[in-house]
Amino acid sequence: CIGSGFSGRIWITLNESGTDSWDSGYWNQTDADGYLWIYYDPGCSPLYKVGNHDWRGGIDFNDTCYKPGNSTDQNLSITGNLKYSLEIPEKGNTTPVGDILYVRYNITDDCGVMVNDTTSIVGFGSPNDEWEYYNVTNEGNGWYNYSWDTSFHMGGWWDIGINSSRNWFYPNSTVWEDWIYLHNTPPIIDEPNVSPSEGPWGGTFVYNVSIWDLQQDNVTCELYVSTDNQTTWTLKNSTVIYWGQGNCELSVSDFNCSD
Repeated sequence: CIGSGFSGRIWITLNESGTDSWDSGYWNQTDADGYLWIYYDPGCSPLYKVGNHDWRGGIDFNDTCYKPGNSTDQNLSITGNLKYSLEIPEKGNTTPVGDILYVRYNITDDCGVMVNDTTSIVGFGSPNDEWEYYNVTNEGNGWYNYSWDTSFHMGGWWDIGINSSRNWFYPNSTVWEDWIYLHNTPPIIDEPNVSPSEGPWGGTFVYNVSIWDLQQDNVTCELYVSTDNQTTWTLKNSTVIYWGQGNCELSVSDFNCSD
């Protein structure tokens, strides 16, 4: 053991093991037990890639008592973090239920370098905290995207979540809470008509109206009739238009002289 106070360096490869891409070394002096050590925090300048690396230590060439010499190469590994940047949609986005919602984000490492070929999924959390997940499209340059069909989904504030993993990176799961609002629009009612337009008491009157619901929700169609100049209304008949798109036909046969 050489004792304390001797100058030395520890070198680490910038790239993977076996690449001989050594950094300029970290200088220190041996401690009281003759050990040379450093606190090592992989940084971005110079840039240390994730994965297995070689390292070696030795007496510095500036030491006056010993000739320069290095240890045999040893192994260490660097594990990075995956970080997200959600580009689309922006927070507070309002989308009518039934539209396609486009999601796009990128993944970078600790130094802002794009990370490609991760295993990544995107999820959508409902106002009831029920989640659904989908595989995304990898654009091949650190960007990922997914087109979500919002049909048959409840209205309200939804969360967006991303889960990703890759070799030599810690997995990352991030949630953007109450990020998008799905707007459940009311059905469109059109082309109302009645046949016949007039008739006797006790006769059958058939009422028709066109129903079109963008979300294709089941729509309850109710017929209300007023015989006192719209002062009061009476429910006469009802039906359900399944999938929310179609003709609603309701009949009334109980008009009497008091109407």
